[in-house]
This record gives sequence, C-alpha cells and structure tokens, in this order.
Amino acid sequence: PSISPASITVVLTNTTAMSPIEFTNSGGIIDTWEISPALSPGLTINSDNGTISGTPTTVENAIAYTVWANNTGGSDSAIVTITVEEILPDPPEISYDSPVVLTQYQQMTPIVPTNTGGDVDTWEISPALSSGLTMSSVDGNISGIPLTVENAIAYTIWANNTGGSDFAVLIITVEVAPDGLSISSPNITLVRDVTMPTWYFIYIGDNITSWEISPDLPP
Repeated sequence: PSISPASITVVLTNTTAMSPIEFTNSGGIIDTWEISPALSPGLTINSDNGTISGTPTTVENAIAYTVWANNTGGSDSAIVTITVEEILPDPPEISYDSPVVLTQYQQMTPIVPTNTGGDVDTWEISPALSSGLTMSSVDGNISGIPLTVENAIAYTIWANNTGGSDFAVLIITVEVAPDGLSISSPNITLVRDVTMPTWYFIYIGDNITSWEISPDLPP
C-alpha cells in the first residue's frame, strides 16, 4: 500500500462529532489497518478503509498516532496527531447604565451589570473605585457609600470566562453632599426596658449651635 496524507494534525472539541479523517491509497489493495496507541475514547478507526471518526469524550493533549495499511506485499504508515480540547462557553457580553451620579456620604443604589452572554467567572475593574465603593467579585455589582468628591471617572470593567472576555466603561461622578442633617439609621424599632442603640447624626455645613426635636420623644 501507499497511503496519503503521510501526516495530518487535527484539533477536536470534546463531546462534538469530528469530521472524518480519510486516507487515499495509490498502492496495492489493503488487507488490514492498524493504529497505535489506541484512539482517545469515543473515536474509532474503520477496519475496512482506515477512516477515523467519532465523538471524543475525553480532553487530550496532542497525541501522535501511527496508522498502518498492510497487505502481503508490505505496509505503509501515516502519522495522525489529535488534540481534544474542552468545549468552551460563550464569552460574557456585559453592559452598565452609564453615566452615574452619586452623592458624597449617601448610600448609593447598587449599580448592577447586564450580561447577555456566557456566565462570568471573574470580574476586574480599573482604576480602583472611589473611596467607600466596592465591586462584588461574584456578580460585578458596585455598591457602598462614596466618601470623596470625584469628577467624572471612567472605569473599565472586564467580565471573564474560559471562552473569552468582554468589557464595559462605567462613568461615575461623586457630587458634594448638600448642607443638612442626616441620620445613621432613619427607622428603628425599640424594645421596652431594653437599652437602645445610639443614633448618629451626620451634618454638613456650619457649626451647630443648638438641637431640637419634634414631637417629644417617648418616655
């Protein structure tokens, strides 16, 4: 026999049917076909014509297989190198509503990304967020209480998985808090005869000279 191609390299995807590898013979009639080492699980060689086909079920680094075509007059061989790669997910496709304007010292409404692609494995952001803000490494949500006034800053956010990456640009401005009074917890439920937690006030503006409350506090 005289078979061709003499060598072939293919990259397959795990659990996906392959395009058959076929050989052409320009020599004598082939009596038997052999291959070594044994093919990756899910793949077979046809004993009549040497065609390699199937659906791989195991991820494999590149393996060089030797294929022999034999008859009583002799043999010919070819090298087939097969790699089986893991099936990759779709890459993420993310977006954020932008721009966003926040107020210093005020709890922000979380900024939640939209993802229309594959699941996200990891999140990254650059530059680092303004003081008091954080981005969740699980879902990419941005939340917190901004502590410093910032002009519009463009943050680049990446969403990554093994299939690829996508990025979005989010512009955040932190404005100065208006003069006025705010409280650490605007609503609280107390228990009779049990000491209450302390309420803390935040005041932006000139020095305070007096305090008043209305209506009167409970006993």
